[in-house]
Amino acid sequence: MSEQSADWPSSESWYSATARFMDVEYSLTVLGCVDAPDTLRYSGLVDLATLRSDGTVGLSFRDLLAAVRLDVSAAVLVVADHRRSFAVPVCDALEVEGAKLTLGTSRSALRRAEGGPVRLDIPGWTDPSEPFAIESIEAMTFTEFLRYSSLASTERT
Repeated sequence: MSEQSADWPSSESWYSATARFMDVEYSLTVLGCVDAPDTLRYSGLVDLATLRSDGTVGLSFRDLLAAVRLDVSAAVLVVADHRRSFAVPVCDALEVEGAKLTLGTSRSALRRAEGGPVRLDIPGWTDPSEPFAIESIEAMTFTEFLRYSSLASTERT
């Protein structure tokens, strides 16, 4: 992870105050094939985040998966927001350059219209014109994913 810089929010900063407020409103659930399943509050994501060279605040998707200790048996990640979900192979989530979670800029948090409070960007998997406000991640083996997808298709018919 990157070093936190002098202009990165400190515990007395605006971002920390925002994080305390957002903890009531937002959490990211990560479960399944992870050694440390967790419900991460917004402040926990702020603690993992860095100020990037482009002025945004966030963390790489790889760093998030390392924080929850993604199990080697995981083959697929099913990510969801409040209205949709999609599956991405673990190898793509780990290897695609630019896969990241964005919380905002050094001056403001993301608005809902921008995919806030936490936007997931995976080049080739998410559409920048339709921001994906991530709410959950479920790591699955390939067999679990096949079972999950067959149940999901049965429910649709």
